[in-house]
Formats: sequence, structure tokens, C-alpha cells
Amino acid sequence: MQTYPTGYAQSHRMAEKIFREILLRHGMAVREEQIALCHEILDTLYNKEISLCEAGVGIGKTLAYLVACVLWQTNRPDRLKLPVVISTSSVVLQDAIINDYLPNLSAILLEEGIIQAPLTAVIRKGKERFVCDARLAERASLVHPKRTREKGSLRIAENILDMDHIPELSRYDRCRICVPQSCPRDCFLREDCRYQQYLRDSMKPDIQICNHNYLLADASHRQEDRPLLLRSYQALVVDEAHKLPDAARQMYTETLSPHNMDELCLLLQQAHYKDFARQLRTAILTLSFSCTQGLPKLRGKASEPFVLTPFSRAALIDCIALLQNAGGLPDVPRYLLNRLGEAESLLRLFFWRCRRASYTSTTMPMVSPHSAQPAAAYRSCSAVRCGTHANPRF
Repeated sequence: MQTYPTGYAQSHRMAEKIFREILLRHGMAVREEQIALCHEILDTLYNKEISLCEAGVGIGKTLAYLVACVLWQTNRPDRLKLPVVISTSSVVLQDAIINDYLPNLSAILLEEGIIQAPLTAVIRKGKERFVCDARLAERASLVHPKRTREKGSLRIAENILDMDHIPELSRYDRCRICVPQSCPRDCFLREDCRYQQYLRDSMKPDIQICNHNYLLADASHRQEDRPLLLRSYQALVVDEAHKLPDAARQMYTETLSPHNMDELCLLLQQAHYKDFARQLRTAILTLSFSCTQGLPKLRGKASEPFVLTPFSRAALIDCIALLQNAGGLPDVPRYLLNRLGEAESLLRLFFWRCRRASYTSTTMPMVSPHSAQPAAAYRSCSAVRCGTHANPRF
């Protein structure tokens, strides 16, 4: 006789009632695809599996996985309840979930007696999206009184923590008032800091919403045994999952482009290392020429496979040796040494990897230690991961 997890049958019965009766009474249409998706996600959650679900536009996938997650949490034993994480790629969808979907769903389920307390949720973002009160006070004191628009935006920031919701805030001011990477322990506003209070409050809600980059950053922290960005969870919904590979490439791929090298040569020039900057620029141009197999192709936009020829091999070795010798220059600033060291490490890795794999060269060569291939696109795809350990390893 087959046995099912606690609450399994009850959750499926309630899903049918919610979509076919309750939501219908509140003016929503019955969509068979939406109901089927909700049952699929419930099966995934209870069976501790992974599902890749391709959902067409307009079937109501967001409401389908929200109902499934709420029923799963509601019908589980208290000792097993942990938050659900929902990862999206767009701020628009995050705002829709937190401001529209969840409040409406919470009100309906409370009215019907399906849940006993309102649903709680929070949007988790990187600290660069939030206002630092100490830096805000410093920046506001420096703005000229006649700059009324800038003054107005900074006054709004005194009451709104999330900078995404502050109108007409310039990119310059965002950089000047955002929370720094490491908060000083002796900050005079630490006790009353709105960001620290947000961090404390964000650990409580049962639904944690973030973007793909934040999710991947949390995964890196878990791998490296660093402090968690997200509260420990046992269910993960990846909405807009077809954009997850792009987020991963953006976070984990390091590149060395023509623009990077021009900037490095300019910094060397400004630091009065003109001869070395000229040598490095010549070496990079030689490497570019060897990679593109001729000067006419430097202006083209077409891509071609990279081939390690004797010419390009020698050019790579010359660039690496030149960057390595930069350590012998007298009185080089530390920031410049770090930039030169990073460029050398990337070229070394590229040289090691390009003997084993094909790379693509566009215009001047783009040096990347990760040759990520385009992933198969899942249109409007939701990936659900559930039943993992409370502190999963990725």
C-alpha cells in the first residue's frame, strides 16, 4: 500500500478547491494549465524532487507556485517549517509578488479560513541598494542649497530605505549614500541604523524574494562557509529560470577586454610609467593582431574560433612576461600592482585553457577563464528545488 507524506492529499484537495471555487468567486477564471502546474509543484515539494516546468504566457504560473508553496508550508509539521525562497530576474516581478499577488492571496485565504495569519514576505537585495544613514547625512551636508532636485531626492531618502523607490536619485548620489561593503563597527548611527533593522526584520518572513544574482551570491557563501545571505530554507522557486545562466556568467566570469587594457595603460601613463605603458600597449596590439589573424578583422564584428598558433603563443607569453616584470617597477601604487596582477593571472589562465579548448575572439580578444556555453532557453520556466537540507550545499 502506497503511503504519502503528511498533508499531501489535503494540499492537493485544497488546491482544487482554491482554483475551482474560491478564486472563481473572487472574479478569477479557471485555468486548467494553472491547476496542473500547481499540482506538479506540490508533488515536487512533497517528494523532495526538482522540477523544470515550462509555462506559457498567461496561464498564471506565479499564482500557481505561490498557492502550492503556501499549502505546503501550511500542512507541514511545525518542526519542519522553513521559509520558501523565490528568485526572479526582474524587479518588476518582485514588486508584483510583494505588492499584488501575496496581499490579495493572503486576504482571500484568511477570509476562507485556509490560513490563520497573514502571509509574510520580504524582498532581499544587495546592500548597495539600500541607504546608509551616516553616508546620507554626510552627502546631504555637501550638496549646494540651490540644487533643489538633488536636495529633494536626498530628503526622500531619509524616509525610504530602498533606493530603487527613490525618484530622480542620480547614479552619483546612489554610489555616495549606499551601504558600504563593510560597515564600520564604531559607526555613531549603528544602534538606530535602518539597514541593520532591515536585516533583523528580513529573517522573520516565511517567503523570501530575491533576484538571481543574490541567490547565486548566497550559494557561494554556503560553499565557502561564509555568513549566509538568505535564511536557511527548504524550498526554492526559480522564476524566469531561462535568465539564470546569464546571471551566473555575469557573476562568475572574469573578463579582460581591450577597454580594460587601454584603461590599465592610461593608469600607468598617469602614474609616470610611460615607457612601460607603451611597451604594454604594443604587446597587447601584437596579441590582438595574432588572435584575429590580421588587422582588417580588428574592425569586424564577426566571431571566429581562437587558434593557438606559434605567433599568438609568443604574443601571449610576451604579455604575461611583461606584466610579471611590472612588480620590479619602482614605487608602483598598490592599486596599480593589483590591477596588473589580475591581468597577468587572467592571461596565464587563458593561455593554460586555450591549449585545451576553443575560445571566441570578437574584435580584440576577450580573455575569459570560463568558456560558458549558451544554455537552452526555457520560456517562462519555473524551477523548484525542495526538501534539501536546511543549509544546502550547491
